[in-house]
Amino acid sequence: NVPRPVCYACENDHDSVKVLAEKLNTPVRFVPVVVDRICWDRKIKEGIISIHSEAYPGLVTMLLDAEDDKEQHLVPWHGAKNVKITRDKSVYGFLKSRKLLCVNGTHTTLAFMTLCKFEADDHIGPPFGDHSLLTWDTASPEQRDCIWAWCVARVLLLLHENPIDVMLEGVKSDANFSVKSDGAASKEDIVISALIDYIENSLERISRTDDKTSRVLGGGLKNRFQGRLEMVETFIRAHPDLGDHAALVFEKARLSEDVMRFYITDLTENARRFSVKAGTKLKLQPPSMKKRLATMESPACVIFDFDGTLCDTERHLKEVAYVELAPYLLQQPPSEHGMREFVKMEAGKSFALMMESVDKDRKAAGLPDIATVRSQKKEDAQVLEMVDEWRIRMGLDPISVLRLTTTTKVITTTMTYTKTTPKGSITHTETSTDNITEKGEPDLLLDQQKTDLQFVMRKMAAPTDGSMTMLRELESSNIRFCIATTTGKDFVPVTVEAAGLRAFFPTDEKNPLG
Repeated sequence: NVPRPVCYACENDHDSVKVLAEKLNTPVRFVPVVVDRICWDRKIKEGIISIHSEAYPGLVTMLLDAEDDKEQHLVPWHGAKNVKITRDKSVYGFLKSRKLLCVNGTHTTLAFMTLCKFEADDHIGPPFGDHSLLTWDTASPEQRDCIWAWCVARVLLLLHENPIDVMLEGVKSDANFSVKSDGAASKEDIVISALIDYIENSLERISRTDDKTSRVLGGGLKNRFQGRLEMVETFIRAHPDLGDHAALVFEKARLSEDVMRFYITDLTENARRFSVKAGTKLKLQPPSMKKRLATMESPACVIFDFDGTLCDTERHLKEVAYVELAPYLLQQPPSEHGMREFVKMEAGKSFALMMESVDKDRKAAGLPDIATVRSQKKEDAQVLEMVDEWRIRMGLDPISVLRLTTTTKVITTTMTYTKTTPKGSITHTETSTDNITEKGEPDLLLDQQKTDLQFVMRKMAAPTDGSMTMLRELESSNIRFCIATTTGKDFVPVTVEAAGLRAFFPTDEKNPLG
């Protein structure tokens, strides 16, 4: 009845632990343990083991058998609060997969992105150098889009492989786990929010470490590519329909499916060259070849309209317009049905023309124009209350708040004059400071609409179905393309960025291929 000695195997590769246990052939019992903590350096000297790890306390998860004494297994950990013991193999499997996909997998994504950045474009085979790991903090906007696309793909893979109830039990282990007290959130909502929080937290953790590509890819370039990169791409490619949870994931992640698929395929194709032997002939074009093709003359070019063609903006444009104009429309009270009809009827019209049309209707009815009603704040209170509910749903400040808000900006202007004299140059500098008070609500409704629209588009803009694939095909075929639109220049760049199209349109002045 003497209990068997226990070895807590804190190793990601549980198969290697199993092999070790069989080789040792001792009565020692090996308990698999998942350690969710980043350690990026280890030095072993005589009598000293030095480990560099992140400050994040992490989570230790153990899987016990039904007959195990839970209290006995807590003893070695001295009552640490970040230890989770479970007998549920499904929950343990989820927590293990979450850690490997979202932390180790994200590390691998960053490592291959780093190699693509620093190694020669036409290099095929193991990298020549060891590079400091690219992180969210050091990444460019386009690189961040790629990183986030891979994060979201990994969340979708977890949702595909694990039941919601199992994941719900698992995420309760998180230190920052909480559920709204009103109980309105569904299990799906709770789990997806927790997964996105976890992967955002993982990106922050990785950004605070000083890591190298050699360590992250130390398990073998081919193994890491196939086991942590290509397997995600295979899953995404094999599932044209990503399941019932996908829509909510993309909504919460503020990402479109098309953008995600683009970056998953793009990095996989570009990183594959590092996983093969030097001299291997690949069917894929290295990026340097794409650059050379881009400098050659193309027999054709394509000019794209923007709204509704490349980018799914038309509905959002008109929904914002309806919310702005609702207090002044003759058809009262405003409604969801009224908004849908307005979106259909006003498609293609500018907001200025819509305002003119509303003022014309109001004049015919003997009512003051929009500017007068707005300046006197005489809108119907119940209508404004409904409009405020829509604005809050869109993420906008309600009118009731804007009308109570003022901000004071300190504007400092510095002017430098240089005068040349026979004795040399004399420089004179003058500095003036002005305090400018701005109201939360602009005087003009047109200015309010522009501000609101930019905010909404930063959140909601997405490419139209198939546009990303089409642009990639045009690019690979060396067919030049650009955007030509009458939409304001203060609006289009914001939307191009938000929709993930900046890689195809790197400048707002002139397309490099045009």
